[in-house]
Amino acid sequence: MNENNDKKTIDIDYLDPVDRKKIKRKRIIIYILISILGSTLLNGFGLMWQRSLDLMALVNAFYLTAFLWFFIGWMVLMANLNILSPVVYGIKSFFLILVGRRPKEDYYNYQNNVKENPIAKVYIALPMISIIPNLIVAIILHMQL
Repeated sequence: MNENNDKKTIDIDYLDPVDRKKIKRKRIIIYILISILGSTLLNGFGLMWQRSLDLMALVNAFYLTAFLWFFIGWMVLMANLNILSPVVYGIKSFFLILVGRRPKEDYYNYQNNVKENPIAKVYIALPMISIIPNLIVAIILHMQL
């Protein structure tokens, strides 16, 4: 490991195919566990918010979870496409000026920084894929009503 490089990253392009498959499989399992945990927490939030445990509350909780996953994925996508940059930069600049400091970079550099360092596509795909099981369960349970 290099002294200048503090991060421990593995470039999977230089690994043999067996190790590459193991790393990809491990990442997929981690993403699935994050999706299940996030869906469970959002469903629990939906049920606690309704203060009910009947079938309709469960259906509503699954619809809420699917909607929130979609919203998270959509917001990450919009941030990645630089659509939210004026709002984010404006709010950040406003509160920095209230505190008495200036923003470190101007809007043009901020926008270019977002273009040069996009958010990883997995953070867009994970919420969008997490919608599918929640929506399927909500539709099946909704047909039982």
